[in-house]
Amino acid sequence: MNMKELEDENERLKGVIELYHNALALLAHDINNNVATALGYMDIEIYKEAEKQVQKIPEITKTTNEFFKDPNPLQKRKINLDEKIEKAWELFTSEVKKSLTIHYPTRATILGNSLFTNIAYNLIQNAAKAGAKDVWISVQGYDVIFKDNGEGIKEETKKKIMAKTAGEGLRRVMNICEVFGWSIKIESKKEETYITITTN
Repeated sequence: MNMKELEDENERLKGVIELYHNALALLAHDINNNVATALGYMDIEIYKEAEKQVQKIPEITKTTNEFFKDPNPLQKRKINLDEKIEKAWELFTSEVKKSLTIHYPTRATILGNSLFTNIAYNLIQNAAKAGAKDVWISVQGYDVIFKDNGEGIKEETKKKIMAKTAGEGLRRVMNICEVFGWSIKIESKKEETYITITTN
């Protein structure tokens, strides 16, 4: 192995380590959300809903486990977008599902890996927190576009996004996109937010 090959391998390993770090951080964030929701239900004595939230945690970890078993985690391959979105949607509470509708294409494929479930979960969750009634997910070439009709992203939050100090879920999504070489573009105004991830 010559010096150039050694440098390239070191860069690849740095990328893998950073991706593992971000994957674990995103996993912790997602589990914390479910635990917090479960505790909220316990406080008001809705034990069945609390139990449902706890039961979803193994499914959240399963997605990340699939990623860690991947022998080449930086490699992008064709995945079924609708399958990843459906897995993400299963993790939400019945209250979110009653108040929010997601629209997405069937049989669409994109270049990505198992972490896209985590990405979809966090972006849909952000839309729900913004009071959105609908989330539309579409594919245009290499672009995966998340659109929602929530209250929009506040100016203060936009500045945090630009400074890469946004909320933990979105920040981890941005970091994973960066490691993969995907670009992420965020446009927002009242009742109209677009998040575009370019996966080429």
